[in-house]
Amino acid sequence: MVGNDSDELDRKIKNGEYVVTRQISLWTTYSIDSSRINSSSYNAYNIYMFHPIGLAVRNHIIVYILSLLALIILEALAVFTMRKVYSNRMSYELMRQDLTRSIAHDLKTPLAVTKAYTENWEYIDEEDRHEYTEKLNAEVDNMAAMINNMLNMSKLDSEKDLKLEEVELYAMTSAIYERMKPLIAERGLKTKLITDVIGGKYYVKADPKMIKIAIGNFITNAVKYAESKVEIKLLGKDKKVTFMVTNDGEGISKKEIKRIWEPFYKTDKARTDRIGSSGMGLAINSSILRLHKAKYKCISDKTETSFWFELKRVK
Repeated sequence: MVGNDSDELDRKIKNGEYVVTRQISLWTTYSIDSSRINSSSYNAYNIYMFHPIGLAVRNHIIVYILSLLALIILEALAVFTMRKVYSNRMSYELMRQDLTRSIAHDLKTPLAVTKAYTENWEYIDEEDRHEYTEKLNAEVDNMAAMINNMLNMSKLDSEKDLKLEEVELYAMTSAIYERMKPLIAERGLKTKLITDVIGGKYYVKADPKMIKIAIGNFITNAVKYAESKVEIKLLGKDKKVTFMVTNDGEGISKKEIKRIWEPFYKTDKARTDRIGSSGMGLAINSSILRLHKAKYKCISDKTETSFWFELKRVK
């Protein structure tokens, strides 16, 4: 329709001289409304453009917003997980490198001493050879102890290594304490074994060999770094047994407390007396207590340092 016909059609539409007959919606980007004029000569078409995606978004805006938020959260979790995995891998690699360096460093000294003794053996006077033989044996024993400690650490990886029994901690602690008395006397320390109930029994479910190692390491560590006194306590409360050992040695800094449970870690105050140190004792204790699902901690200030662990009481 062109020219005068179009003008006439517009006039009739404005005057309302038409009747709507149907409306067609197409699955395209537009729809057509078909209208018939009150005349046998003309048909008018009004075309309206629309966008299905836009309509869908408007009708379901809340759903799409929630979906978008869920997607962002999932992506954030994925990124966080990947960063965590990468961080753990890097921490493992650094720990492995530190462990390798520590093993090499700790074995280097006894090996060097042993080599020096053997290389100069023919120059040692006959009457002195017995003394040097004892020194050689001591170095070999030191290396053997370090290797055994490393092997013990490799065995403390799963609960299948536990052989749980009823263990009475007072009797075990008392026996270890009596065995340590010569070294305690040599250092001139004042020591006490304290319980909250005289003659009390402290039964727990534990692997006797492992828990004996843990108690022995804690007491040895306390004696090693004490200045004048050591206190060993057994306390039974709320169906739990707490073992604690405290000494008055120089405190451990917060920075060091975070690392004392690491294999081969030694503080700058490590002694070089008869007790010695491989740097494995607390790392072994940490593995043992984690397998027993025990709570354990080190508390230290300028005057005292305490190590403790807690197990469920069975009697």
